[in-house]
Amino acid sequence: MEPSEGTGCRPCPPQTFKAEPGGGRCRPCPPQSEAPSPGAAGCRCRPGSYRAHGEGPAEPCSAPPSAPRALAAHVNASRVRLSWRGLGVSGGDLGVPGGVSRSGGSRGCSP
Repeated sequence: MEPSEGTGCRPCPPQTFKAEPGGGRCRPCPPQSEAPSPGAAGCRCRPGSYRAHGEGPAEPCSAPPSAPRALAAHVNASRVRLSWRGLGVSGGDLGVPGGVSRSGGSRGCSP
């Protein structure tokens, strides 16, 4: 519930929530979450999205990223470089690189 002129309080509208009682306004649901009914105390994650243990209702939900677009492999002797243009859905992780490379030997991948 949030304050309303003349009527005291009103339920939070759909797609908004208010987790704590008292004064203050309803807040929009975070990314990848929803509150389809009025009066929500929190927003549930959309199907296929999740919150990590301990994350509260104000935290966005995350999902696995979609497949990369325009995936290409470039091979040169003992080196391979995978590159792509981007993800359709990042899943909430904005740190997804646009490519990786690997050379022979036992070294790890580098961004």
